[in-house]
Amino acid sequence: MKTLNFLLLILMVFPLLSSCEKIRDNINKQRIKVYQGEYSDEDGVDFRYTFDYNDDKLSRTTNFHKDDNDEWKEIRKSEISYNGDQVTQIWYDMESEDWVPKYKADLIYENGLMVKGTYYYCFGEDETAVYAEWSYQYSGDDLIAYQIHSDTANNQVLVYVEEGEYIYQIGKLTEIDYNVLTFSGEWQIRHKENFTYSEDKMSGWIYSKLTEDDEWQEQTRCEYTYDDDRISEAIYHYWISQTESWTEHTIHYGYDLKGYMIERTDEDNNIFTYEYEDGSGNARSLWYYPEEMVYGQPQLKNAGGTRYLGVPGQEF
Repeated sequence: MKTLNFLLLILMVFPLLSSCEKIRDNINKQRIKVYQGEYSDEDGVDFRYTFDYNDDKLSRTTNFHKDDNDEWKEIRKSEISYNGDQVTQIWYDMESEDWVPKYKADLIYENGLMVKGTYYYCFGEDETAVYAEWSYQYSGDDLIAYQIHSDTANNQVLVYVEEGEYIYQIGKLTEIDYNVLTFSGEWQIRHKENFTYSEDKMSGWIYSKLTEDDEWQEQTRCEYTYDDDRISEAIYHYWISQTESWTEHTIHYGYDLKGYMIERTDEDNNIFTYEYEDGSGNARSLWYYPEEMVYGQPQLKNAGGTRYLGVPGQEF
């Protein structure tokens, strides 16, 4: 479900949040079972996601919100089916006590890496309308490029609108260039991200965009703080164009003895927790997308600090 980032709003309430994790391997002894968020502000809606598996494959995610009686109510779910390395995922919303299909994704994997995702709106059980297609290329396990085709005219005709190029130096991702098709029909780099390292650890990244004066303006800066080999906090700096000033937001991370991330908190005292169960799974391959996995921030069962959050063959 991407419209282009709509999918992230539907699937996640977490930040930044398919990966290079293989969808068929069984290695780790635990897998994600519950992801939950509690907001300190009364305007925030507490949420919970549960993960169900068929053998070692994720078969369903269910999203709950707390109602006025402080009870968990199902509001959304996704159902996942498999045909070899092809995966179909359908998202449903609860409407008048019935599950109504809203979005669909057909995903194709090669050697455990997502190479293509096609996304649809659903109209009833059988009718769909395509709205986006993402394609990915790799060198080994490194993501090196993606292309986006989108239904810009709302006529189910996909138009090539954006591409990304990933630049590496000595095995480290150093820059992402986002190329956009301009109204004149030319491709131009309009956004970019640059990555910094301290020895082998990613120390942060900077997102910049090209202004009307053809100058690069930094929009977001992220800096990582480590406790040994684990990221203990991420400090985000956001440029506010109206006031021409920076604002800061800090996220703290907590881990269990295995190094799995079990808690994420921010300066507003919002708390997000992660619970695991015994068993193997492939949730990471379906919860994240390749372009989200390069920033090094901690996520499920990982302390971050590398260009990918997961290592091929280490499933959960």
